[in-house]
Amino acid sequence: MSANEIIDDTIATWRETRPDLDVTGMSLVLRMTSVARISAARIHEQLSDFGITLSEFDVLATLRRSGARAELTPSYIAEVGMVLLATVTHSDQLPSAAVEVAARLGTHCAAMDISAACAGFCYGI
Repeated sequence: MSANEIIDDTIATWRETRPDLDVTGMSLVLRMTSVARISAARIHEQLSDFGITLSEFDVLATLRRSGARAELTPSYIAEVGMVLLATVTHSDQLPSAAVEVAARLGTHCAAMDISAACAGFCYGI
């Protein structure tokens, strides 16, 4: 069965079992979750071709996004005393994203994630 068929079957079962409930929102959430899972798998697959994780890509994208005037370089980051990485939700709980980034940068410093669900990024600011 395809993902859409599974979702349609699930919604039909809910409608049959609990006709008193409006399951319209459930259909949307299930489809969005399905798309997110497929997208995440493809992103990880593409990044693995380059030997990097999503966390490492985020750091590289930040450095690149900074433009020509950027003072952030991998060498500069490797000289710092600590890698503190704020994340909404890291895809893997272990190892922490900060430890992965510190290792990839070749630095031997403390590394810590601030991972507090939706508030993680805000706490990191």
